[in-house]
Amino acid sequence: MFSYQNSNRGSNSLYFNNTTAQSDASNLPVLYRMSNRKYSEQQTRYGLHSKLDYRLSNNHSLQWYNAYMDFANAQVRDIRSIDLSIGYNPSAGDYNLSYDTRFRWTHQTIFNSTLDGRHTFADDKLTLNWSAVYSKAFNEIPDNASVYTGTTMRSGVENPVSVTTLGGALRCWEHNSDEDMAGYLHFSYLLNRVEVSTGTLYRDKQRSNFFNQYDFRPYEESKKLSKFIII
Repeated sequence: MFSYQNSNRGSNSLYFNNTTAQSDASNLPVLYRMSNRKYSEQQTRYGLHSKLDYRLSNNHSLQWYNAYMDFANAQVRDIRSIDLSIGYNPSAGDYNLSYDTRFRWTHQTIFNSTLDGRHTFADDKLTLNWSAVYSKAFNEIPDNASVYTGTTMRSGVENPVSVTTLGGALRCWEHNSDEDMAGYLHFSYLLNRVEVSTGTLYRDKQRSNFFNQYDFRPYEESKKLSKFIII
């Protein structure tokens, strides 16, 4: 069986950052930033499922199940923030603005393969069930970039936008995986209308994780670059 889904969606939200008043003992909430957020994303999903049954004889049968699922998400987030605490004079059209633009792509996969066996012996008195299971989940964010800019609004006119001096851009690379292998073995024997059973289990689980982040700052011509001499 195969299934596929592709969807596009967007959303808007208005968020206010707040704190408590520091100038008096009222402890009233004070708003210091208003952020208008816009999201636009595309989601792609598909899955594959298959199952195979095979009967060797009346006493022996096998089942094999496989599943693969893939999920991808591409998102762009834009945030326009107004500083409500410093230089905020809405009647004159004066306030400080900041922009935060993030581009992020997320990819996730899940794979599972399960082989089951059922066997009966001694006129169906002895039953053997076993399973071999392999699963792996993988998550990666190969592209996660943010750009921070700022400007001022004076008399209702927005000045040119410039990249933030400290931490003007951020880029992250990350991925992690979870791998699981398991084996199950179960015996049962019918003895004078009483069933005696025993079993065993083996499992091996491995996890890995990777994260790398870079902060980029705009070049300032007023600052001289360090000189390195390689001998």
